[in-house]
Formats: sequence, structure tokens, C-alpha cells
Amino acid sequence: MTYFKDKSESNLKSAGILISNNHHASSVHCSYYSCVQLILHIFINDFKKTEDQINQESQLGSKNENGYHNWIRNQILREFFTRDYNAGTDFNRFIGNLMNARVKADYKNIPIEEKHSKQALSYANTIIELLKESFSV
Repeated sequence: MTYFKDKSESNLKSAGILISNNHHASSVHCSYYSCVQLILHIFINDFKKTEDQINQESQLGSKNENGYHNWIRNQILREFFTRDYNAGTDFNRFIGNLMNARVKADYKNIPIEEKHSKQALSYANTIIELLKESFSV
């Protein structure tokens, strides 16, 4: 059993709540992690990987692909391209935009405004729909 799907749904709801309460940088963070957690759920539910397999593969993948988040993105992207190339192309564009927004929100000394947090939430919703259409969630 995986709790990642529940965590993903919770983070997506939290992103909306944070936007409503003018916590825009935190909202971007939650939007991004809702996608990461759903991808981890897919690794277990659809790809039939164990958590031990994910941990082992991610250690090597993190070294070879410049970090854990790049490894996750590349793993799911490779599978997208075997199942639905066009959806994979869309996923790659949206996840790239969301990753960039998360880096700005978490690590850059710049203001994150409502329009940025709403855009990040929109990216997350699109990514989640793409994942649901292509994988067993």
C-alpha cells in the first residue's frame, strides 16, 4: 500500500488553501510536491516497484542524473514516451515549468506573487491529469 497518493492529494489541496491565505511561495512548493508524490505512487502502483527498489535506483539515478528530482522526472518521462509520446512531451514542458517555479519559490530571493502560485497550481493540475490519463493511479 502507498500513502503517496493521499499525500499528493493533500498537498494539492494545501496549495489552494495557501493561495487563499496569501502564502504564495509555500503554495508553489506544495503544488510541486503533489506531482512528485503522485509519481512515486505510480512507481509503486503501476511500475510495480518496491520502496527498496525505488530507494536503490534513486541513489544511483541521483548521481547519474544530477539529483533525485531529475531522476524522478526522467524515469516517468521515459515511460511516458513508450506509452504516449505526445503526453510525454506535454508532461516534460509542464513539469519543467513547475520545477523552475519551485526553485524560484524555495531558493531565490524574489517575491512570489499570487499569479505565480496560481500558475504553479495550474501546472500541477495539468501534470496530474496527464499522469492519470497515462498510468494506473
